[in-house]
Amino acid sequence: MRLRLLGGFSAKNLAESRAIAFASPRHRALLAYLALQPDYAAPRERLVTLLWGDSPDSDARKRFRLPVGR
Repeated sequence: MRLRLLGGFSAKNLAESRAIAFASPRHRALLAYLALQPDYAAPRERLVTLLWGDSPDSDARKRFRLPVGR
């Protein structure tokens, strides 16, 4: 995978030479956050708080479980 974060976000599957589409900016943010910290094991609760901290806890957890594209 090739990931570009500056000058506009893009992700590309190098094996298939095609762009990877993300349904929401939060999905892109999650990928960028994890890619920039490859040796860091981010706890699920930390990621839920970062991305959906403004939502009730049960809603935030549900959104975190949904597959990309929904």
